[in-house]
Amino acid sequence: MAIYGERNAGGGFVDIARDEENRLGYNLLAADFDRKAAEASGLLFLEKDTSANTYGLYRIFIYDASSGYASDTTYQVLGFEKPSTSPGPVLLDPVEEEYTIQVRWYGSRPGFSGYWIRQGRDSIHFERLNDQPFINAVTNLRPDNDLIIYTDTVAENGISYYYRVIGIDAFAEESNPSRFVRAAGVDRTPPSAPAELEIREMQDHALVLDWQIEDQTPDLAGFNVYAATDADGILSDRTKPSYLSTYENSSMSIRISKDQLLLRSL
Repeated sequence: MAIYGERNAGGGFVDIARDEENRLGYNLLAADFDRKAAEASGLLFLEKDTSANTYGLYRIFIYDASSGYASDTTYQVLGFEKPSTSPGPVLLDPVEEEYTIQVRWYGSRPGFSGYWIRQGRDSIHFERLNDQPFINAVTNLRPDNDLIIYTDTVAENGISYYYRVIGIDAFAEESNPSRFVRAAGVDRTPPSAPAELEIREMQDHALVLDWQIEDQTPDLAGFNVYAATDADGILSDRTKPSYLSTYENSSMSIRISKDQLLLRSL
């Protein structure tokens, strides 16, 4: 409909010209991602009868029998060599977030019309993630609008995935796959702060700290205890390896020397 549908522009010359430009743009975009669309639009001819190290001379005419004007003609000389494919996009280091992974590359190195994104659990077997070509929408709202970002959502953090990208050139020609990058979702949510901290001084002037922890998470590794000689002093870590043991309930208790303290969850 965008190419052959009814005209929505006004009756003025400029409106008609803009409408034709829009239709041509949609037509070129469709031809870029589908070889059959390119052939139907008269933008592609596939020569199958070729031999290596030979040349062919082609004449191309614009067919418009109703205009009454002489057809324009162009000549094209092509050399038939060994098949070659374009190098794939150059991937940057991925960005690992919580339950998401950003696969990134620059669109102009080299430039493509669209991309296939592939994912795998190893560096050999990959499956395509997108059913339609991934197109970068250039916008001036982003400082680096040449940077292309594909965000993949993962079900679980800590599991490594491999990604590679294939560029789509004119008339759906695919590039070689890019080098793969490996990434995993990373837990970025800190644990809740300890609550109800109580300090008891013993007869030997040592301090016993008791506290509660709410909203326990499976990946809570333990606690660090910091001490300082005054409220604005420099904190030093008083944690011993034995303090990082597992616990069965939300109550914790440790014994340290007598100083002012700060407790942090890990």
